[in-house]
Amino acid sequence: MDSLASARALTSSRVFYNLVLPVSCAWVAYRVLRYTLTKKQIDLVIGPKRKSWFADTGDMNELLDPNAWPAWEALRKQYGPVTKVNGFVGTQFLHIYDPLALYHILVKDQDFYHENELFRTTFALAFGPGLLSSLGDQHRKQRKLLTPAFSVAHIRELIPVFYSVTYKLRHALVSQVEHGKTEIDLLSWITRTALEIIGQSGLGYSFDPLVEGEVAHPFAAAVRDFAQVLNTFTVSRFLVLPLVHKLGPPKFRRFIVDAVPWKRLHRLRDIIDTIHNTCVGVFESKKAAIERGEPPIAGNPWDGKDIISLLLKGNMAATESERITDEEIAAQLSTLVFAAMDTTSNTLARTLELLSQHKDVQERLRQEVTEARAEGGDLAYHELDTLPYLDAVCREVLRLHPVITFLLRTPTKDMTLPLHKPVTLADGSITDHILVSKGQDIMIGMMASNRNPELWGPDADEFKPERWLSPLPQAVQDAPSAGVYSHLLTFIGGQRGCIGFKFAILEMKVILSVLLESLKFELTDKKVVWEINGVVQPCVKDPSSDKTVISFPMNVSLVPSKN
Repeated sequence: MDSLASARALTSSRVFYNLVLPVSCAWVAYRVLRYTLTKKQIDLVIGPKRKSWFADTGDMNELLDPNAWPAWEALRKQYGPVTKVNGFVGTQFLHIYDPLALYHILVKDQDFYHENELFRTTFALAFGPGLLSSLGDQHRKQRKLLTPAFSVAHIRELIPVFYSVTYKLRHALVSQVEHGKTEIDLLSWITRTALEIIGQSGLGYSFDPLVEGEVAHPFAAAVRDFAQVLNTFTVSRFLVLPLVHKLGPPKFRRFIVDAVPWKRLHRLRDIIDTIHNTCVGVFESKKAAIERGEPPIAGNPWDGKDIISLLLKGNMAATESERITDEEIAAQLSTLVFAAMDTTSNTLARTLELLSQHKDVQERLRQEVTEARAEGGDLAYHELDTLPYLDAVCREVLRLHPVITFLLRTPTKDMTLPLHKPVTLADGSITDHILVSKGQDIMIGMMASNRNPELWGPDADEFKPERWLSPLPQAVQDAPSAGVYSHLLTFIGGQRGCIGFKFAILEMKVILSVLLESLKFELTDKKVVWEINGVVQPCVKDPSSDKTVISFPMNVSLVPSKN
């Protein structure tokens, strides 16, 4: 056995040093040469100075650190809406949150600004050819088939599922605090809830009974850990991943991954395997049931109305030229679960933290939802939508704390970006536009845009739900809006905007309205650190090591009875 293990280790090392390492170095050299041979206007855009050309990994290494909040703040406040950011080994990025430039990138000229290759490659390797990794006609066909499932009319039909799952969450929490205030890792419970909601309403599948003592489905942990583990591959992800995607068929790439002696890579592989195998199993079961013509299961309110069932039926009814493959449909499952679960659970955790820091806001919101629910019980879609303070709190959390701080776009040809306000270049000249070369990576400053003081005012960095209870600043109303929701970039915009943003907002409102009626939330003495791991996640220090773990502890207690 020892000799067999030694032989395998030797084979892995040979593959790494004879194939993976040389090819990776060649790819890095190509990237450096491509950037240095082209002189661009970006050289005149102001930004942090490069410390070193080759040895230094540029500003990107600092900005991609999980605790990069000071670096992002400095970038936004010191350099303004158009900034040059130094990338790895000589590369450069543009960080932009000018509203007119963003409108052109995301809406008006969106056909010429593609999702960055790194982003698409990452999700193609992880989840397959889904909505996040597709381009052009493939993306159009996928989105066309998915759009009816995310319409307001269909989401209204799913609201009983939202309430059913949320009541299970409330019962589980109440059972833990009925004898007094108790510290609970709320992120774990909210994540399980978000998975169950998207599981039932999106996949027609139940992952979790949401019962205390029951072990969460491994799928939940896999989706939760994916972003954090992926974020540890900082340099390799930017420079090598696009090449790896082109290294032959999937079986060959899998052989390379298995052969490389890299524990972190193998952990990421195992996470992706869990996500993939679960989704493929659900897809095959769902497709077989539809093909057999099986009727909806009695007692399952989501059965037949879930998003994937609608997608499968719509695909079967589509003309041959408009259909997508089974592989693409299966990829939508993992894509939808990742997009719906991790982002919503982290946003809800942030909301509860803010409500604990601003007790007056928590009490005012509790009063509003309690009075509304006392009159009619479960609130319908339009009733939730017309609760002014609940709506204001949700909008303000989404404005101030988007779970994704930036996204990347790349022009497919040389473009001119007009600016909302002129900027001063490094040579002292003033310009109202920026020339962007083909292939120039652009960072869409989502958080920076949402906190732009020239639009939102001097209190843009403050949590003030009341700003939404009166007309927004005139500067916000007059500026071009690139977002699909409420002048914000949280859900991005254009044809690649978040297709499920109405689903996510409804989920937030249902969970908050049900929980706040019965439960009170307070901070513990444990320090919560919000890490930027692709998505922003709450973490605490592991007492047994210096590392952080994804967790959000809160003190939870019953709301005192007024009787």
